[in-house]
Amino acid sequence: MTAESVHLSFKPPGATPVPRGLAVWIASVLIVGIWVLKGPTPADYVVIGPGPTPDASKLIKADTATYASQGSFHITTASVSFPDSLRIEDVIKAAWLRDLDLVPEELVYPPQLSKKESKTLHAQQMTESQESAVLAALQQRGIVLATDGALITKVVKGVPASAHLEPGDVIVAVDGKPITTRDQLTPFVVTRPVGAPIRLSIRRGAANKEVVVQTIESTQNKGKAAIGIEVKTNVLPLPFKVTIDANDIGGPSAGLIFALAIYDLLDPADLTGGRVIAGTGTITPDGVVGAVGAVAQKIKGAEKQGATVFLVPADEFKEAVAAVDNDMQVIGVSTLREAIDALRRRSD
Repeated sequence: MTAESVHLSFKPPGATPVPRGLAVWIASVLIVGIWVLKGPTPADYVVIGPGPTPDASKLIKADTATYASQGSFHITTASVSFPDSLRIEDVIKAAWLRDLDLVPEELVYPPQLSKKESKTLHAQQMTESQESAVLAALQQRGIVLATDGALITKVVKGVPASAHLEPGDVIVAVDGKPITTRDQLTPFVVTRPVGAPIRLSIRRGAANKEVVVQTIESTQNKGKAAIGIEVKTNVLPLPFKVTIDANDIGGPSAGLIFALAIYDLLDPADLTGGRVIAGTGTITPDGVVGAVGAVAQKIKGAEKQGATVFLVPADEFKEAVAAVDNDMQVIGVSTLREAIDALRRRSD
């Protein structure tokens, strides 16, 4: 890609590419418009293409015994142009080249966020993805993780809860009923009427306190109650430290490959079987794999890397298969466990 771009491990949900025929029409209109009116290229679209495919194993360090493998696990990414750097030649290329897609700008860059804020969001998503990958991998290695509540990472400004809660608080009980994970908090909240009070027991530093907050309507699930906070499971110190350096890659969908690379690093056996393995997919701390987007571009990146196996969320399996131009094997998975078992079967 020639336009200024950012490397993302994902394309946001709903960012459906413009159909190839329509993309050609848009390019044609822009060409005529520029020729007749000498006007600038409209910043209504962005171009998505294949991005870097780094070896995840080389980005991970663990303060414990680790084991080398003959093969490798590669993150796949999509390069997304910045709207204000898009040029007419980029639009023309996206209209004709299979590796590129033309996508409405607002589906990739939320209109309420600046370029800097979007970059910050992508970095935050990557950090959360790494944390989830570590937890998922360690649990698959049989390491028991201790948790003690839902850690608040963000409080929305102006909601009733903002008067009582702050980032760093750990919710340990709801209406007197103990919780130890983020997922245990959700059912207590969504079953309340919007505007109803909810009593939370929180830990702030060394102090414990109880607060009553009023629920609001969820912005993501209309008609359902929410508190106006972002939380994650509060995991007690791990038996050893795992660090990941993702360089300038943002977004959440390197999670599956990170988790596999961590698992392989801690496993005396070689999960790669000497193969070049690539893939994409979000991951939860419990090892559930989620859909991502930009699958076609990631397939192309994997092919250029020389991957022989590509792991993809089960919901996007058909899309991935349709994008493959060589004999690379595509495996659809719903969990980290499925991915591990599939790779072991094919390496026997």
